[in-house]
Amino acid sequence: MNAFKCLVIIISLLFHQVYAEDKLTCDEMKGHVQSVCKKAITGDADAMYDLGLMYDTGEGLPGNKPNYQEAFKWYKKAAEGGDVSAMYNVGVMYYLGEGQPGNKPNSKEAIKWYTKAAGEYEASAGPSKSQNVGT
Repeated sequence: MNAFKCLVIIISLLFHQVYAEDKLTCDEMKGHVQSVCKKAITGDADAMYDLGLMYDTGEGLPGNKPNYQEAFKWYKKAAEGGDVSAMYNVGVMYYLGEGQPGNKPNSKEAIKWYTKAAGEYEASAGPSKSQNVGT
């Protein structure tokens, strides 16, 4: 194996070690964050959104440090479970590039998620007052 390949492998292992230390399991979390995490991993869409928000802001996490990759992951799971606010936040993260490979914005995906959130919001709101006039 040449020196370059060895260097690439060592750097890769170091990167994965550092990245792995940033990921927390529910058991490593404390208090309310731990409770939300345990609910989220059982499929509770509201808890998935809340956990995404905690990772997005860093609130309640060690060092209050945001983790946008984890925030995106949990927002997307909540969005796929039908949470409209999570759909919007997935759009925002795509737009800003937060939690994306290389932190590259993706306006096409952002618009897709904004549109989906708007459609779901409109569908859940029912008919508007103007549509009920004269009934």
